[in-house]
Amino acid sequence: MKYFFSIAVLFMTLCSCAQSKKLRYAMSNAGLLEQTVFDTKDSATLEKLFAKTLTYEHSSGKVETREQALQGIIHNKSIYVPSIEPHPYGVIEKGDSIIVKKMFAATEKKADGTESILNLTIETVWIKENGDWKLIRRKATKNL
Repeated sequence: MKYFFSIAVLFMTLCSCAQSKKLRYAMSNAGLLEQTVFDTKDSATLEKLFAKTLTYEHSSGKVETREQALQGIIHNKSIYVPSIEPHPYGVIEKGDSIIVKKMFAATEKKADGTESILNLTIETVWIKENGDWKLIRRKATKNL
């Protein structure tokens, strides 16, 4: 019995380590996505993160394809000033995908000089594509 229990504990430890690594990777990608969309706007990073069949939904309800999202992000002249308060990530593994949710609060300073307060929940869904974790769906919703 002691031998069986030791093997079971070892197996559960190995499974939890593998799961943790996968979830940490998804959280890391979600953080990189946030930094790229709201700060650097680096097209090479976005190309690497986006799945071929990405759908990218804005808080307004507008849904974009991969190509539309790339162009929109790269050519966006807004500057985002994040709130000082950090928000934690929520991560759920569902089948072959990982869902990451995070609140995002910032002030958007537009090219025309106007400012908007953003208070969003951003949900991203990550899948394995050609051995790498890729963003397949992004949905932003306004927090009331």
